[in-house]
Formats: sequence, C-alpha cells, structure tokens
Amino acid sequence: MTYFREKLMPVVVLMVAILMIWPLIKEANQDWVSLFWLSLATIIIVISDQKSAALKSIKLDKRFFLLLAIVLIIGYLILELDKLRLLGGAFLLSYGLAHKNLTPVQILSLSILLVLLVPMPYGIEKSIGLWLAQKEAVFFTELAQLMSLNVYHIGSQIIAGNEAITINENCSGTLLLIPALMSFIYVASQKATSAKGYFFLISLALPYAVLFNVMRIGLLLLLHWQAEADLVKSFHDFLGLFVSVLVWILPILWVVKDRPLPFSFERSKSMIATGCVITLLAGFFMIRSDTSSNQLNPNIPIYTSGWIGEEEDIQAEELRILNADFVTRRTYTNLSTDRTIQVTYIFHRNEKDALKHSSLNCFQALGWAMTRKKTVGISDTAISAIYLGESFQSKQTISEVIFRPDLQTYFGEKGTMRIQIVESGEVSSQKAAQTATDFVKTIF
Repeated sequence: MTYFREKLMPVVVLMVAILMIWPLIKEANQDWVSLFWLSLATIIIVISDQKSAALKSIKLDKRFFLLLAIVLIIGYLILELDKLRLLGGAFLLSYGLAHKNLTPVQILSLSILLVLLVPMPYGIEKSIGLWLAQKEAVFFTELAQLMSLNVYHIGSQIIAGNEAITINENCSGTLLLIPALMSFIYVASQKATSAKGYFFLISLALPYAVLFNVMRIGLLLLLHWQAEADLVKSFHDFLGLFVSVLVWILPILWVVKDRPLPFSFERSKSMIATGCVITLLAGFFMIRSDTSSNQLNPNIPIYTSGWIGEEEDIQAEELRILNADFVTRRTYTNLSTDRTIQVTYIFHRNEKDALKHSSLNCFQALGWAMTRKKTVGISDTAISAIYLGESFQSKQTISEVIFRPDLQTYFGEKGTMRIQIVESGEVSSQKAAQTATDFVKTIF
C-alpha cells in the first residue's frame, strides 16, 4: 500500500492530469512550449530553494489542490466548459508534482504557475491586447510630437510620412506578462511577509512587463525607419524571444544575487521527465499539423456569376498564422464592369480556430479601424457581415460570409467555411452584400 501511495499514485495522477490538459498539448505552438518550459524552470527553482519563505500566514495542504481539481473536473462534466477541464488538469498536475515536504507557499506558487499555462478566454485576451496596442501607439505618437516630429496614429498604427508601423495585439505586451508573472511569483514566495504582500508583489508583474515592452517597441520603431525591412523582421523575432527570457530572469537573479541559482535534481526529476513527455507530444502534433494543413482540394470554380478568377499567392507567414485546414485566394474580375475583388476561401475544422481568425479580428490585429456597416442573411445557409476598414493610405470594404458549421461543405466534412471578399472602400455596403450573395449562391 505504501509503495502504491508513494510510487504509483503520483504517476497515475500525472497521467490523468496530462489527459485533462490534452487539448493544450494537441493545439500547442512554439510560444506555448516556450512558456511551458519557462514555467517549469520557475517551478524547479521554487521547489529547489531551501531558503524558507518568510510568508507564514497562508495555510494550505496539497490535498486542497486535489479537491479543487476534482470540483473543476465535475464542473466540466456537468457544464461542458473546456476551461474548467483545463484548470482542473492544471491543479491536478500541481498535486501530482507536489512533494510532501513543500511549503504551503511553494505549493501555491506551483499551482499558479501551472494555471498561467491555461490561455485566457480569447475575447478577453484580444480586448486587452488591442487596448494596450492602442495606448502604446498614442504614447509613442505623443512622444514624437513633443520632439516636433510629424507623426500621427490611426488605431494602433503609427504613421510618419509615407510609412506606417503597426503595434498588433501580440506585440502589445500580453506575451511578456506571463514570463513576468512567473518570475514575480518566485520573488513573492521568497520576499513576502504576509498574504497581502505576496499578491502585491505578483501584481507588480503588469507594469514591469509593460515597461519592458515599451522599451522593446521604441527600439524597433527606431530601427524600422533606419534599416532594411528584412533586418527589422529578423531582429523583431530575435528581440521578442530575448526580451521574454530577460523579463523572466532579471527578478529571479535579483533574489539570488548573493547565492547560486537553486537547483535540486532529486526534487525536480519528476518535473523534468513530465516536461520532456509533454514537449515531445506537443512537438509531434505541431509537426503533424504542419504536414497535414491545406491538403484539402475542393473544386471551387474559377469562373462564376460573371466573374473570372486568377490564383493569387499567399505569404507563408499568413498561412502559418491562419492555421487553416484549407485556404486559397483569388483575384476575380467582373467581365462587364472591370470591377476587381480579392476573394479568400478559408476552412477550419475547429470552429474556435475559425472565430479567432475572423476578418474582424485579423484586420484589427493589423491595426485597421473596422466599422460594421451591414449584416445580411443568405437563406438558411450562411450570414454575411460587411465592414468598412480604414488603414494608412487605404480604405476597403470587407465582406465576410460565414457558413453554418453544422453543414457539410465542399470538403465532405463538417467545419467552418468562410469567404472573405475585399474591394475598394468606395463600394457601397449594398453592392458588397449583393456580390457576397451571388458568390455563395453560385458556388455553394
């Protein structure tokens, strides 16, 4: 019985926990894997540090996290909310990795670190990202104007002369917040003397992350107007990774500045093994996703309803971001009026992925100001939303037709099919709606 409790029980709990967070592993990307290892590294430091935390007022038992995990899992079974399943898996993972000699503060820190790996609801994350991006654009615009530079902004786009740079939601600082929270959790576990102080120190992660992101964006802005575009892009990607690690490591080094960085293999070997298993599984699904994407080949006609289409290349970066099961783009020209439109057909098997990459979300992420002009029902098959998009030196009418996800499509399977039609902003919403209706009725 003792052998089962001490040896087999933790393994069984970890296996169940991995099954509970399976959707996170299956849909993981490089960003998630990077954050996972930063979290794991923080956990190892937290549990390896033999220095007793000053905080004594939090009284917790690791069985509390097992109970919490069970409650969340039952809630998931009753309410069918995926977030409850993921949170339950995170707390179960915390319980499985917890050692009986961990302090209450270490157990609490371990649980918070794992919960941070569960993504926020997309709508909340998007709203925070766009709000931060617009505030940062205002800050840099006003700073430049104080220096007598002719700079203005539209939404989250910063414009100077004939050039514009966009601060999108991913560059707004939300991705730096997680590494900052991870490092400040360790700081709080070592420096706090009360529960209030513990959570106050953790809250400092927000301004800390925003400060570093403002400095990062400022450097990129200077480089943007001084260097070649390819160099800027390469430096942008490198700087994002470098600053993430820097944001994470600096507070930890501040705590351990007079002693070696704590590491105990004996106390962390189960975590390292679990991390390797999760990373291998996530890597397998990422490779499988890359090789299987866009293999569908529906017979979408080139000529339809007075329009003739020509295939248009889509950049590899856009394909990667869309992460669609099928995507193709064509430029159609009306044979009688010479009117030209760009049409993109996008199919996601996963309805949530389709929602994340809607035209509204994607154009807003690029810094466009989007105004909904009209919504049109197309029989009982689909609905069309018409937007007016305004950007630097450009105004476009964007129609997006979204098909009911429960319908069989050209692909012979269920999923969310969208048609995005982009044309001149001078085209009326009524005319755009009619074009969208014609395409749907002719092709589908």
